[in-house]
Amino acid sequence: MVTYILGAGASRHAGYPLTCELGGLLRDWAVRTESSWSGFIQEAFELYGGLENLEEVLTDLHERPKGSRAAKLSKMHCGNMIGAFNVAIPELFHDLRHNTSLARDLYYALAQERIKPEDTVVTFNYDLACERALHRAGLWEVSDGYGFDLGVEWIPSSKVRVLKLHGSTNWLGILFGGNMGFSQASSVYDHRPAVFGKREFAFLGYAEDMRDPLTAHITRTGVNPALILPTLHKNFFHQTTFGHEWEPFWDEIWRQAGESLRISKKVVIIGYSMPIADERARNLILKCTNPKAEVLVFSGSASGSICQAFQRCGFKTAVSAGTGYFEDFL
Repeated sequence: MVTYILGAGASRHAGYPLTCELGGLLRDWAVRTESSWSGFIQEAFELYGGLENLEEVLTDLHERPKGSRAAKLSKMHCGNMIGAFNVAIPELFHDLRHNTSLARDLYYALAQERIKPEDTVVTFNYDLACERALHRAGLWEVSDGYGFDLGVEWIPSSKVRVLKLHGSTNWLGILFGGNMGFSQASSVYDHRPAVFGKREFAFLGYAEDMRDPLTAHITRTGVNPALILPTLHKNFFHQTTFGHEWEPFWDEIWRQAGESLRISKKVVIIGYSMPIADERARNLILKCTNPKAEVLVFSGSASGSICQAFQRCGFKTAVSAGTGYFEDFL
């Protein structure tokens, strides 16, 4: 069994940005879009003199430390600005996937040439490019391929899991189960995100009338994208009026990733730099991975330091090859 760990660098060939590029693209989206959220993104751009360091901007807005630019704003206003980024990312990614022509779909090559049934993909990416390629290759199904069961019996079980540890652009929290008379509700969200949207199902290769059972009887309701935004200190829950919600959901997805790493004979890291700020992710990868596993790293200029981190943890086989990029593994 092999576990593949994917970061933003793995999806760059498919037209999706690195974290350092995301802020600028979101600002461009805000400028050309008449969405009610665009003004908040433009405001953040002006407040911080740019969005090149989106992680620090979002961290500032989340935490509002004393003396910061965000501290001058109300907590509600900062929350609205964060909400704007949360909504904008799925819309931007939808635009990007229709404006890119692939010289070579590396994900499809990975699916055809390398990934086998029972393997696991652990990804920190929001986009759908990997699972789309796996579905085309007959390896992945939305029924249970995200690590949770949709309860759609007519779709077969997935041969490969894609565990998205920071969420996905097609995962949405349905407010109060779609019940607009929510005065008797005991929680804001259901036990898991809904996999939602005609355009997303069509992009993955399913019929546009495909529905997640959680949304089967909903015609109109409020939703929130289920994304863990790129802040320096990530919270794996959604803070609501009923407390921390979805914490068990995120913990379960991360537990499955840890279990996969424990039993894998090989771990392949592609396009993920393992930044120090991603403390939970680094601990997962370095502490949960089978110490006897072969570790192969293809993360560009970060490949050497990642191999050294594994070697310091006692791994004997942690190497890269070629120039250390996605293509070198295929």
